[in-house]
Amino acid sequence: MSELPRVITTENVLNVLTSPQGEGIAAMICTSTWGPLDEVQTVSSLSDFKKKYGTDSSSVTGYKAAKAFFDNGGILKVLRIAHTGYDKADYTFKDGSDVNAITITAKYDGTYGDNIYVTIVANGSNRDVYISDGLDTESYYNLATNAAIVAAINTGNLCTAEVETGTPNLVAAITATYLTGGDDGTTSLADADYTTGFDTYLETEDYRYLLIPGKTEDAFQITMKGKLDTRATDEKKYSRYLTGITASESISTIKARTLSGRRATLVAPSYKYYNESTETYTTMDGSYLACALAGKLCSLGVGSAGTNKPIVAVVDTEYTKPEQSELLDDSVVVIGTFNNDIRCIKDMTRYTDLTSPYKLGVISDEVDYCREQYEEYLEGQIGEPNTSLNRVGISSGLDTISSTLIENEIIESAIKSVVELGASNDAITATITIKPIYSIDYISLTINIS
Repeated sequence: MSELPRVITTENVLNVLTSPQGEGIAAMICTSTWGPLDEVQTVSSLSDFKKKYGTDSSSVTGYKAAKAFFDNGGILKVLRIAHTGYDKADYTFKDGSDVNAITITAKYDGTYGDNIYVTIVANGSNRDVYISDGLDTESYYNLATNAAIVAAINTGNLCTAEVETGTPNLVAAITATYLTGGDDGTTSLADADYTTGFDTYLETEDYRYLLIPGKTEDAFQITMKGKLDTRATDEKKYSRYLTGITASESISTIKARTLSGRRATLVAPSYKYYNESTETYTTMDGSYLACALAGKLCSLGVGSAGTNKPIVAVVDTEYTKPEQSELLDDSVVVIGTFNNDIRCIKDMTRYTDLTSPYKLGVISDEVDYCREQYEEYLEGQIGEPNTSLNRVGISSGLDTISSTLIENEIIESAIKSVVELGASNDAITATITIKPIYSIDYISLTINIS
């Protein structure tokens, strides 16, 4: 037995589904045209995403996925990654003698930096400098030296600057001039770019759902679900991986996928992204539809199921009722027309036991939420005296948490906890029995005619 003091949790399912067969923050690993690389940023809206990570581009995944997500609500923790070739846009400005004076560089790598333009205006013998990306403008006035200009620019959010070597004269006035050479560096992204990013930056973050737009390979999805399983064991942080099918994937191919487990949800069909500038639709894979579902789930309370909730999205395929049933029976979450709207027909995990409560996404989320509350409390008890009186107090603390969970409608009920001396004098055993809140998935209607 490991000597590391810790809380050892065992979940026992005491009941099964009897069906007739049948708070929210998400984390997203993506590519973008702008923004910090290899750093987690919290984003609360599409406009916030655009300001931090740039605009749409055919070569990046982030903006389209963020739009699908924020069309439905929620908060995102964004991790931007890139592969070889990424670069910052820049431009070297000359003095009046045509000597290089100041180089201004976009703050972040990416093609969005090519949108930034610089205007330098003579103010007597000094200079005013204006830097804009078309959305925000940073203004610096009455600067007498190149060093003063550089120092001012380096306080901003759009660019950095440095004085060129030698002794250039004061930079010359110039009309609006764009930076050039920005590169998104998104070609040939490898699986290792995603897995390394997760291991390094998202392993210990708090979030309910994991999103990776543009990645739909079954083997990759299995790898990422495994990482969430390991994270749950090692870090006691719990989340569900929402992912999707490849674009226009056939039902037979979908059913051949082997992704499984309570920490994974597979979404179908594909997603149609609307480009406002070109007024056209582009078919994207189902991982973008999973982002839309995640936004909806994040907008709901932990105890509210995604089943039958309307989704703001356009899908490329409308499955027939028999096709919907076939996919649902294979534990695929179908987004389609239901009750006259585009809805999540039933929120499920890829758990293989069809009778397990973990087959339902809402139950998996509720149990994870409860585990976090109980374990956080119990971790605070490590090192305290193992006395009968203290064990009674610990039991009372657990029951208080249960009462709060019931009051907040995370669980329906809980049996009084039992805290006993464990197998050794330095161990205790705590047992809590809870009943999660189920959604109404089946309604039996009887019409009596007399």
